[in-house]
This record gives sequence, structure tokens and C-alpha cells, in this order.
Amino acid sequence: MDALVAQSAMAIPVLSPSAAAHAKEALGFQRLRLRAALKAGRLTDQDAAAFAEHVAAVNQSLAVMSRAGASPAQLLAIVGVTVGALSQALRTRD
Repeated sequence: MDALVAQSAMAIPVLSPSAAAHAKEALGFQRLRLRAALKAGRLTDQDAAAFAEHVAAVNQSLAVMSRAGASPAQLLAIVGVTVGALSQALRTRD
């Protein structure tokens, strides 16, 4: 589902107004789900919002890079950086 959201978001400039609105709504729901999960992980509201935005952006980028031929190792390295940053943020909350 997230890959479809990423592909839809990339096409927003050429979508009909109703399809573009639906794609934007799907992105908003993705961010809300991420933010709620991150808040459950003891992050502040501000940190959860920032990480949710970051993770959504990384997810979009992964979809684009995958379609452009990035290797699984390259994609995993990107995910590793994001997971590492989130892990560090959660450890500072303990």
C-alpha cells in the first residue's frame, strides 16, 4: 500500500483534482499512522511528528529509487540510517 501512495504522490501534478486530493489524503493518513506509532514509543509529540514526516519521505524515496533500479543493498542502507536515527532518539528517552 505504501508504495502505491508513493507512486500516487509522484503523479499529483498530472492527476485530476479529485485523484490528487485522494493521493494527498492517503499521504496524510500514512503520516498519522506513523506519528501515532512513534508517540506510543515514548517520543514527544514534536519528535513523533518530525520522524513521521521523515519516515514518510524515506518511504517515498525508496519507492522511486527501487523503480529506478537501486539495488536491495542500497535500499537497505537507507533504511538502516533511518532506523538508526529513530533507535537513537528512543534510547535518549529511556
